Amino acid sequence: MLATNRYQDRERERGPLACLFFRFTSEVAGAAPVRSVIVLGCSHGLGAVGLQSRGYLAYGVDVAEKAIQLAVATRGRTCGEGDEPCFVQASLTQLPYESGKFDAGISSDVLEHIQPADVPRVVSEISRVVRRVLVLQIAGWADDCATCQDEVWWGEHFAAAGWRIFKLYRRDAPWEGGFWAVLALTRSA
Repeated sequence: MLATNRYQDRERERGPLACLFFRFTSEVAGAAPVRSVIVLGCSHGLGAVGLQSRGYLAYGVDVAEKAIQLAVATRGRTCGEGDEPCFVQASLTQLPYESGKFDAGISSDVLEHIQPADVPRVVSEISRVVRRVLVLQIAGWADDCATCQDEVWWGEHFAAAGWRIFKLYRRDAPWEGGFWAVLALTRSA
């Protein structure tokens, strides 16, 4: 059995992006706290569980039907009481939610897999359903992405939809031929 400490367990449960999300949302929340969050590209739903454990109503969307089936089967009701599904199979080009449904959105290593022709529609759809805060992790690996663009390029696309960059982090990985960037974006509700 592999021994771990509490920090490693917490980091594994929440992940580094989730920790940044918690910090960003507390900094920008102001008078209106962030309550509902959509995980864009939720996979099997672990990120939604981490958000729920911090008191958020967490929803997830993923294009992979199998991932959503696993999330539904194993993650429970991360979005509170009721009949509305917490996890939905859908494309980011056509999100099945009403406009302004979520206070915040989070995405990790998803946007770089969007086809370039679909980027404007994806930015529009995310902007339609998320009101105030976006935290987006983008990876750029020349051999593993459809839209290999940096954080400036993505920031410009979201700025055109009314978002502004609140925080920006970037880590280059030249030994692997790529980078990771995290954009924290805000806009008035």
